[in-house]
Amino acid sequence: MATVRPGVFKASRPTDQVGSVEPFGVDLKPENVRCEVVERKIERGTNLSKAERVVVAGLGCKNNLALPKKLADAMGSNFGVSRPLADKGMAPKNIVVGSTGSSLNAKLAVVVGISGAAHFTSGLRNVETVVAVNSDPNAEIFKHADYCVVGDASKLVPKLISELGASAGGGA
Repeated sequence: MATVRPGVFKASRPTDQVGSVEPFGVDLKPENVRCEVVERKIERGTNLSKAERVVVAGLGCKNNLALPKKLADAMGSNFGVSRPLADKGMAPKNIVVGSTGSSLNAKLAVVVGISGAAHFTSGLRNVETVVAVNSDPNAEIFKHADYCVVGDASKLVPKLISELGASAGGGA
């Protein structure tokens, strides 16, 4: 038995191998139980590992998720976050990208305000095109991006949203 995060592997084709079921008994006594279920929570949401386009926000967004969310809407994309934003309670954990969340298999990922730590970039491994926006020209994320934009996201993202609106014929 093994478990992996969503999107880490592509599904393989079924084979003609056949397994067998072998029942066995378990005699558990209360003194053998070392854990207790305190809470069970099932969250439903978007499976980011299957999204074609994703905008991902990080701590560099300075606690303002409205802009990257608006960018995602303008692009018709899904929205994700880095783990620290979820840990701060700013976003649900089911939209975290990286080793403790989803691995993306998108055609396009726009990452905004993300430094590029290994536990995050592991979630970008299967993305066709990565566009990174970061104010630090030496940010680690640029080593994992196809297109690197150095600048303040709070100034760049509104311009991008405006351009996307204009290209769609609706203005912004």
